[in-house]
Amino acid sequence: MKKLSLLFAMIAFLAGNVFAQTVIIDDDMEAYTVGNKIAVEAQAAGHDYWTTWSNAPGGSEDGVVAEMGGTKCGHLTYGNDQIVLLGGMESSHYEVQFDMYVPTGKDAYNNILHIFNGSGSQWATEVHYNHSTNGTQIEAGGNTYTFTFPFDTWFTVKYDIDLDNDVAIFYVGGTEICTWQFSKQASGTAGQRKLDAIDFYPPSSASVSEYYVDNVKLTLIGGVSVPHLTITPDAIEETVPEDDATTVDITIANSGTAMGDWHAWVDFGQGGAGTQSTELKYHDGEAYTGIGSTGGPYAREMAIRLPGAVYGSAAMGMKVNKVKFLTSSQYTSADNTYVFRIYGEGFYNQPGEKLAETSITSSALGTWLEATFTEDVYMTGQTMWATVGLMQTAGEYPLTMDGGEYGQDADGNWLSTQGGSFDHCYSAGSFGGAWLITVECQGALIPGSWASLSAIEGSIAGGETQTVVMTLNTIGLDNGTYNATLFIETNDADLEEVQIPVVLHAGPEGIIETAEGAFNIYPNPTTGMVTVEGENISAVAIYSAAGQLLNVVTTTTVDMSVYGAGVYFFNVIDNANNTTVQRVVVK
Repeated sequence: MKKLSLLFAMIAFLAGNVFAQTVIIDDDMEAYTVGNKIAVEAQAAGHDYWTTWSNAPGGSEDGVVAEMGGTKCGHLTYGNDQIVLLGGMESSHYEVQFDMYVPTGKDAYNNILHIFNGSGSQWATEVHYNHSTNGTQIEAGGNTYTFTFPFDTWFTVKYDIDLDNDVAIFYVGGTEICTWQFSKQASGTAGQRKLDAIDFYPPSSASVSEYYVDNVKLTLIGGVSVPHLTITPDAIEETVPEDDATTVDITIANSGTAMGDWHAWVDFGQGGAGTQSTELKYHDGEAYTGIGSTGGPYAREMAIRLPGAVYGSAAMGMKVNKVKFLTSSQYTSADNTYVFRIYGEGFYNQPGEKLAETSITSSALGTWLEATFTEDVYMTGQTMWATVGLMQTAGEYPLTMDGGEYGQDADGNWLSTQGGSFDHCYSAGSFGGAWLITVECQGALIPGSWASLSAIEGSIAGGETQTVVMTLNTIGLDNGTYNATLFIETNDADLEEVQIPVVLHAGPEGIIETAEGAFNIYPNPTTGMVTVEGENISAVAIYSAAGQLLNVVTTTTVDMSVYGAGVYFFNVIDNANNTTVQRVVVK
């Protein structure tokens, strides 16, 4: 009987520890002096997680310690902008909680930040309490949810944020208001799955913006979690007949408890010296307007992103010769320094390692500046970022953009402010547009489309597996052996980078034709619709002349006008998996 009781006690002890909660921040402000500044008092007490938007404790942004309803608390009025730093957590499960008191006729606002960096911050949520314009609502994950709260009494606000499963829940006064994907920004665009700060900010005016905050608490729920990734295979080698293709599954498994993040690219190597040159750009070459704002000064960094699939057939293996930028005709600031940078591929739709940097000082307006680098940078397959940074003073419009229409997925209009994360810029009125940035490459062009990935980044929950498909094709390749390296970088501290050798033997034996003979594709050449005529057609894979897989269709009519003029290859597959490749010309 004693052994059984001891066993039950051990189970209870273990269960209690597995589900134990660790309090990281717990501040009731009772040790602070009424009338003094919040961040000054907090830091004097060793609570260095309190600061202000401009990191200036004791200044005008710093609220005042007060007493309300028998408890010491923070008193925030218009002009205050109070920050609580949450540690930049990227894994595990947390509860963020605080109490608020809003007087009748007043309004309040606070948010959770993925990244805290002043005006370069990234907003995870924005919450308005009786805000004069937006109403009482939370903006999270691209959606808006309304709720109610009581005036003239304390109520509790709580966030349950599970970073391992990328989900968050918002509560007011114990009532669940909404659930959303936490990594999304408040606007709904992709963000970073990171818990960095709370911002308390009275939003409207001196006459209506006022509230109190107390009992700020950050709790770790269930212990620290980490990802543990394994990637197979460790080498890829395939023999593929002429004008054919095959696929290889790459498996990424996460046996850990935290979300596993990864990004990948195929590195085809350097092409060596050569005189061939090409320009990579998204703009149409003509300035539409200078972009800026009445605020500032702001450090701005304009960027174009160049995935390997974009430049593969035009610049693979070539060296970056220079980066060009058309200066604004409306920029008259005394600070005329332009900083040109090249970055490699990174996590979360952001640049990775800085590969090159140089500066140009010029007062010329409406002029193309040309920056060259002392560092050698080659376009070998990873996603590359070309950026131009400058200091925009208040009322200046130094960021030049064309008049093209670029949508949400365009890579020609990324912008970072004050060193914050890059996001798409839509500042030119009601349209998008592309920065007037051009990357000029020179050297020997090498085949760069014979290996491609079905995805170049992803996230995997603990206990889950993800499969990425690599396609190897020989369309347009000479017979021979081709080598590349698959790079995969992860957030697993024990597996930060994997390099997988990729070998393709392009064979001369050709395609096995179907028993019925070659399929008929007409009209060829075409200006639009083509018909694939034959029996037992299973699918048609459409490739560019460079060998990039564009689409796979199961219909016998294909609209080629969507791909533009050029030479394409149709790989027609029948029900027995026999294939026939035919050349199609689009005028």
